Amino acid sequence: MLFDTDVRWTAGAGRAFISCIACWALYSVAVYVYRLTLHPLAGYPGPKFAGASYLYEFWYDVVLGGKYTEEIRKLHERYASLAPGPLIRTNPYELHCNDPRFIDVLYPVAGKHIRNKAEHQMSGFGGSMQARGRGWFDANGAVNCFSIDAIVEPCYGESPGFLDQEGWEPNCKDYFEVLEIGFNWARHLPWVRPMLRWFPLSIMRTILSIYDAPLRYHVQIPERLKRVITVGGTGEAEVRPLFAEVLKSDLPPQEKTPERLASESDAAALAGPQSTTIVLSNIVYHLVKQPHIAKRLQEEVMANVPDPAQLPSWPILEKLPYLSAVILEGLRTMYDFSQKRLPLDSSQGRLVRVAVDEDLQYEDHRGINNSSVPAKTVYTIPRGTAVGMSPCLVHLDESVYPEPNEFRPERWLDDAGQRHSRLDRYFFSFSRGSRFCVGFQLAYCVMYVSVAELALRVLPRLEVRDRRRHGEDQVYNDHGEKEPRKTIKGYDMRVVDV
Repeated sequence: MLFDTDVRWTAGAGRAFISCIACWALYSVAVYVYRLTLHPLAGYPGPKFAGASYLYEFWYDVVLGGKYTEEIRKLHERYASLAPGPLIRTNPYELHCNDPRFIDVLYPVAGKHIRNKAEHQMSGFGGSMQARGRGWFDANGAVNCFSIDAIVEPCYGESPGFLDQEGWEPNCKDYFEVLEIGFNWARHLPWVRPMLRWFPLSIMRTILSIYDAPLRYHVQIPERLKRVITVGGTGEAEVRPLFAEVLKSDLPPQEKTPERLASESDAAALAGPQSTTIVLSNIVYHLVKQPHIAKRLQEEVMANVPDPAQLPSWPILEKLPYLSAVILEGLRTMYDFSQKRLPLDSSQGRLVRVAVDEDLQYEDHRGINNSSVPAKTVYTIPRGTAVGMSPCLVHLDESVYPEPNEFRPERWLDDAGQRHSRLDRYFFSFSRGSRFCVGFQLAYCVMYVSVAELALRVLPRLEVRDRRRHGEDQVYNDHGEKEPRKTIKGYDMRVVDV
């Protein structure tokens, strides 16, 4: 009798489980059908799989490691002939635009136009450099040490000391890449990040043992912020760091809560150094690879710096037109789609905004030069729709930047060699509008001073070498010697005596 009861209970449980699976499957099919037929975005071009499910984005962002921006570029090419070609559907609730003229509409500066960040995109977030003659070294790693120290010290009033290390190892380059991958996972699986907060620090250190030094740097961020609050915020410090100035400012109290400061602190200590590392690594590589650019830069800097041992301040350096052009071109070309020479920087990928109180009007001008398309067509994007643009794709638009894959600082100068503003409206490495990067001035300061210093003291003696792959499993350096596979990404540099 007891055996019959167990059998009936097991059978009932099995039927209930199958029923739940069937209901879930029917619900999923109904959702997919709705997204592809009745959803407001159903009429926009794009892969049907991307319009039905987030799995398409998950495959490229997580499984292939941050490749969705490159896939979006290919999708724009594939659907360019369909209306509205510059607008494609990239996931069930998001559009992507590849028309530079739409920047000011999607990213208004201020006023009554409210733009929120998309919930899906936000799910993932919650010293001087002196060369030491020690042969070839990892360029991105060395620049990473400099960027961290240069950005963190003015924020907290103390330097982590990465640049003082012998050989600039360890650094946070690989750790930052791991964080980028983690953000992609958390965006698609938002429950992962809260779960990790419950893990003891000892377990996390065991899992991330190869990132011991970067993990300590990450964990110490709240401690640095506490010291700023207790010392810098009281006015006892002679020179107050950035966050101490925030505490002493007239910002509303809700903008100075520990939680808000902790969030901004995390961004300053993690996002700031990573982007600055990529830009400086990109600039150094191109300056060495194109000596004529380096020569012109050196001549301009040397002509305006009376004493090479004493650099002028940033406000003076930013008035140098060719130095400014080199930095702007380094920012424009900072996204490496192959991810072999430079690390991935998600800030140059999709910047998604949601217009909460108005419909957006997109004007398609393709017909002006194409008789088969109406001269001007206006499309209405419903309010509440997530729409994104990618700086890296806009910065490769040939109609704005001729020969976009070439590193050409001259594109930012007029015929007289002075800086012009014609391209400024199409430039948004620091985002645009009311959500413009708040740390852009600090980043510019670090870049101007460091590039000028490199031009004066290091650049003439700097060499770089690419890490090249021949076949799938073997890597060779410049001397034809095999190297471990892990050295495929990035490039090396060394300082030689002349």
